[in-house]
Amino acid sequence: MVTLAALLVSAGGCGGGGGGGSVPPPIVSQAVYVTNDNNSVTQYMLGQRGNVTPKMTLAGNLTQLDNPAGIAVDALHSIYVANTNADSITIYPAGAKGNVAPSATIAGSNTLLSGPDGLVLDNAGNIYVADSGNDSITIYPADSNGNVAPSAVISGPSTGLNEPIGIALDSAGNIYVANFAADSVTEYAAGGNGDVAPTATIAGADTQLVYPEGIAVDSLGDIFVTNQNDFVNFVVAEFPPGSTGDAIPSKTITGTKTGLNFPIGIILDRHNRLAVANADQDTAANSSLTLYSKLATGNAAPSATIKGANTGLLGPLFLAVPATPVPTATPTPTSTPTPVP
Repeated sequence: MVTLAALLVSAGGCGGGGGGGSVPPPIVSQAVYVTNDNNSVTQYMLGQRGNVTPKMTLAGNLTQLDNPAGIAVDALHSIYVANTNADSITIYPAGAKGNVAPSATIAGSNTLLSGPDGLVLDNAGNIYVADSGNDSITIYPADSNGNVAPSAVISGPSTGLNEPIGIALDSAGNIYVANFAADSVTEYAAGGNGDVAPTATIAGADTQLVYPEGIAVDSLGDIFVTNQNDFVNFVVAEFPPGSTGDAIPSKTITGTKTGLNFPIGIILDRHNRLAVANADQDTAANSSLTLYSKLATGNAAPSATIKGANTGLLGPLFLAVPATPVPTATPTPTSTPTPVP
C-alpha cells in the first residue's frame, strides 16, 4: 500500500454552542466501519458529529491486523479486512470487538496476495482484492479460508493495472480500479479473468486524476474517486456512467471548506451520501471522517465530521457500511381447491 509516509517522502464538532449559535439539523445515521493505521478497526454511526467515542474497536495481537487497509462488511455484519503488511484477509464474525482472533484467514503462497489494499464483496459474497504489490486483482469464493487459490486473477500487461489501490463494483458486477501509479481508473467486465484489457480507461490531464486511491460507484453508475493531487489541494472527482478516455469530471469536491485531508477511502451509504476517510499525516488530531451529500460540488463543507482524540481515528484508510441484504423471492401462494360436495 502507498503509506502516508511514502506519499510525503514519496471538523471537529460541528454542533452549535450557546449564545444563539445555530444547531445543525440531525441527519440519518448508519453504521460505518473504518481501518486505521494503528492496526485497528473502529465503528461509528454516519451522521455523528465531533469528538465521539467509537461504538466498537477491534485491536490487539490476536486480531492479526497488520496495516489494515480495505474493508467490507456483509449483510450479516461479518467484517473482512485486507492486511497489507501480512498479505492476508482476516474475517471476523458479527459483533466482534476487542482483542479477538479472526474466524477465518486467507493467507499463504497459493492466495497470490501481495500488498492487498482495496477490498469489496459482491452480492454472492465473493471477495475482490486490489493487490498493489503485484499489480493484480484476486478474487476468492465466498467462505474462503486458509491458503486457498483465487478463483480468478486479473493480471498482466494488457490490464493497465499499475499499483491498484481502490476497487469497487457496479450493480452489474463490473469491476472498477483506481491505479495510483498510473493516474487512471480502469474498468473490467464482470467475470474478467487473466490478462484482459479494460473495457474502459479514464486517464489524462482533463480527468484531474492525480494519485487516485479510493473509488466508489453508485447505483446509477456514477464513479467517485479520491485524489491526493499535489498533497495540498485534495480532490474528489465524479464521472458519469460510461466515462472513458480523457474525460472531464461532471463535478469535483475540492477546497479549504471541504475538510479533505489526504482522503483515501470513499463510499456511498444506503442513503446515497458520500463518506470519506481522511488520513491526514497519520496524526490523531486531524484524522477524520467527512460526510457529504451526493450532490455536493466545489468548495462544499461536509454535512458532518467525526474528528478528535476520543474517536480513536489514526490515519484512517478505508471504510465500509454493511451490505444491504439481497431480497429473496417470495413464493406465490397457491390456493387449495374447495371440494365439490
